[in-house]
Formats: sequence, C-alpha cells, structure tokens
Amino acid sequence: MSLLSKIRPYQVDLLVFKVPESLNPESAILPFPVTEKAKDVFVFEDKGKQAHKSKIFRGSRILKSFGYKTPILCIGDCETPEEYRGKSLYPKMLRYLYTKFQNEAEIFILVAPNNMASIRGIEKSGAKKDARIKCLKIGPIYLNKEIERFD
Repeated sequence: MSLLSKIRPYQVDLLVFKVPESLNPESAILPFPVTEKAKDVFVFEDKGKQAHKSKIFRGSRILKSFGYKTPILCIGDCETPEEYRGKSLYPKMLRYLYTKFQNEAEIFILVAPNNMASIRGIEKSGAKKDARIKCLKIGPIYLNKEIERFD
C-alpha cells in the first residue's frame, strides 16, 4: 500500500453496535468447533473447511476519537462462505466471542449502514445499535465528526 493511498481522504459512515453486558448462557451453543487460526482470528470449521471467520481488534482509533472509553474490543473482518450462509453462523460466532471476551473490555461491532445481511446477524446475536458515526478520514485524522446516538 502506497503512502498516498494511506492518506487519501474518504468519507466514513458506520453504525456502531454495542454488545449487551449480560448474555443468555444458552446462546453459547455452537454448530461447529471454534479454532483460533491466528492471533484473535476465530473460525468455525466444518470437516476442515472454514464455515465462518471473525476477528477481534483490540482498540479502535475511530471509536476513541468519538469519545468511546477504553478498553474497547471490536469484532470485524467477518466472512461466511456462500454455501454456509443462512445457517445463523455469524450471530452464533458473535455470541461465542461476546462470552469469551465480555470480562476483558466493552465489545463493539462496526458495520456499514447498507450491509443489511450483517446488520440482521448482529441484531440476531443480541447486540444493540448504539450510534451512527460519520466523518472525513485523512490518514490517522478524523474530521467533521458527527454522531447520532440511539436509545
């Protein structure tokens, strides 16, 4: 990645979902074994095939710039291959990660407002819409910040 692509300005528009503080223990029933493939990368494996992947990010510059307090964990870079979609793997992995990390930090999920499939999975997992954040990002700087809070 070139230096210019790192500092090219672009608009950010994200929904912020917050994980509930208390979770139903029944929500931890898993369809496949979970393996940690790399540091903080968690995968459902079905007979050696990746059925779903989610990653934990420790900290979030953008959330911190909008006044969110640390410590923060964000869940992102989630992928479900086509043949495994529609089986609720995403919300089940999210609930697994909530349970695993709930005592470590506040957990958030950032998603584009037009990513309806992900939003449905996030809501199904029990996370609640906390805010919509918008800004102009230039390198590590966030300008023209707007935040809309939800109850």
